[in-house]
Amino acid sequence: MVRSWIWPELHPLSSSQSHDRPVQALAVSKNGQYLVSSNDGGDVRLQSTDLRHSGVALVSESGHLTSLAFHEELVAASYMDGKCCLMGPTLEAPITWIAHAGPATCVEFHPDGSYLASCGDDGAIRLWELPQPAVIAELR
Repeated sequence: MVRSWIWPELHPLSSSQSHDRPVQALAVSKNGQYLVSSNDGGDVRLQSTDLRHSGVALVSESGHLTSLAFHEELVAASYMDGKCCLMGPTLEAPITWIAHAGPATCVEFHPDGSYLASCGDDGAIRLWELPQPAVIAELR
């Protein structure tokens, strides 16, 4: 269940049963119009923040998702199995790649959207050039 609340009063505004399993991660677009969420099985859904509809499936991965990030129409995800995934309407299909040896714990877009940073339990922070991910820098 995903719920939105009026801040700071904390009164419920709306809710949606977007997933059939517990929600693991979520992110809101910069313009505040969209919400992307994932359940504990790795299914990622995109929906409007008014939560009137359950949204659309972006990707269905089997695996524990650790983080989500938005940049305009692109969504990035990181997984416990070391994979990262890039998805969005401008891509023919989601792009998935092995980013880390061990869990990939976080992803974040560069402000211009042409790069993605990922970090993992392998002690590495990697900077990927997009849309076809290629490592351009690594910090240990």
